[in-house]
Amino acid sequence: MTTTLTSSITITTAATLAGTQGLVSASANMNNKMVESISNTQGPFLFTDEVSSDTANKTYDLIGASAGTDPFGVAVDIDRIAAMVIENTHATTYLHVSALPAGMIKGTTPVLIIPPGGQVALASATGWAHTTNIVFTGRNSADNANADGTWKMLVIGKHE
Repeated sequence: MTTTLTSSITITTAATLAGTQGLVSASANMNNKMVESISNTQGPFLFTDEVSSDTANKTYDLIGASAGTDPFGVAVDIDRIAAMVIENTHATTYLHVSALPAGMIKGTTPVLIIPPGGQVALASATGWAHTTNIVFTGRNSADNANADGTWKMLVIGKHE
C-alpha cells in the first residue's frame, strides 16, 4: 500500500479575562492559534500509540526497519522527527520521555516531564535528527520512583 501524509499541528488557545474597575465590569477575549504545517516531503510517516492499560515503561524504536507501522500497517522508518504530540492520560503519575533527539530539548541528558493529564506538542518543519530509541517511563505521584503510567503519542517524520 502506498500512503501520502500531509499534516499540520494546530494549537488553539481561548480565554476570557474578566475584571472590575470601579463600577465597570469589563472582559477581554484572547484567542491565539499556532499552526505548523508539515508537507509530505518533510513528514511522510505517521506513528501513533496509545497505552491505556498501565505499563511501567516502553521503548519506541522508530528508526529500525519495520520496527513500527502506521495505522494502515505500512512500515515506518523515522530518523528525522517533524512533530511529536504526547498526552499523559494517567490521573496521578508523571510521564518521563527520554532519549529524545538532540535539539528537541536541550541539555546533556534531557528528559521531558509531563504531569498527570498534561499534553505536549513539539513541531518543526525542519525537524530533529533522530538516532536512538525513545523511552517512556511512568513515575509515581511524587515523581521520585518508577511507576505504571498511561499515555497517547503521535510522531510524524521521515527517513533520510
